[in-house]
Amino acid sequence: MLIAVKDRLHPFSHRSGVRCLVPGSTWVLEAFPTLLRFYDLVSGKEKEVSLDVAGPVHPFTVEVDLDKLCVRVFGQGASGYMHYTITCMDSEIVVAPKNKAKAHTPHSPEKLSLGANKALDWDLVVRRRYMEEIFPQWLRLAAALPKIPEGSFSHPLLDACQNAIEKKQKVEIVPAFLNLFEACFSGILVPSWTDERYLGLIPDTYRASKQSPLVLLQEGARSIRSLFYRKEKEHVYILPCLPPEFHSGRFVGLDDFLDIEWSKKLIRRAVIRPKFDGPLHLHFQKEIRSFRLRTSLKDRGRRVERDELVECKANRAFYLDNFQK
Repeated sequence: MLIAVKDRLHPFSHRSGVRCLVPGSTWVLEAFPTLLRFYDLVSGKEKEVSLDVAGPVHPFTVEVDLDKLCVRVFGQGASGYMHYTITCMDSEIVVAPKNKAKAHTPHSPEKLSLGANKALDWDLVVRRRYMEEIFPQWLRLAAALPKIPEGSFSHPLLDACQNAIEKKQKVEIVPAFLNLFEACFSGILVPSWTDERYLGLIPDTYRASKQSPLVLLQEGARSIRSLFYRKEKEHVYILPCLPPEFHSGRFVGLDDFLDIEWSKKLIRRAVIRPKFDGPLHLHFQKEIRSFRLRTSLKDRGRRVERDELVECKANRAFYLDNFQK
């Protein structure tokens, strides 16, 4: 029983001057057909790279590859096809032609799919306002961030998201995140403390933090992740606060030991690959009363009640299915 997410996480834009984060770094890229402008959201450094391209460039595309942690800028110029790959190596930006670029491996194996299958033209994504398309990109981009200096901060729109989760106000969660996304993110998920489009979503009394706005991306991702999974010592909570909009989906690589799949708003299958010996207490949605547990796909397995402890052995997989109400 394999639970896999094969979605390509490649948001893109055809707009000249679009901004995006360089995955795996703290750098923002502002991309034009003949110029790449960078600035660091932590150090404040800036740099520019001119491209030897004759215009007009059409079509022009900026693609954020969240599978290989790079940005691709390409299009058809007057003198031929142009294609550059932007990566971050040892905290430094590297711009290279397509055939000289080096691939990166994501730091985290976690990958979310919420059933969205439309092309991720980001201008259309922003217009559609579907969190089924936005959340998987948000989580993947945040997971690739390097370590950011920590400190206390508060933001009213992020606080509203976290309050809705804590109070399990499932109907309010997606609208709260949508407010945060529209007010504090521009380009392809570039965060900002302030409402740069003046949508009236942030109180006038709010004073922006002096920390990097990347913590908004990071903390927002932690809150998103907690909708689907939470672990506290030997207690694992699966789909603890699933919003009604996400009626089906898959989340693989959770803490590098758990894959889950759900449909009709209820857990359907799970694969657990423990890294330790000892008991594990699984918490499912209140509708679930029992499930089948197998240690091999060839076994008939046994039925386990929802409050029964599961004894784990390191590197020995468990397969859970046939969930019953």
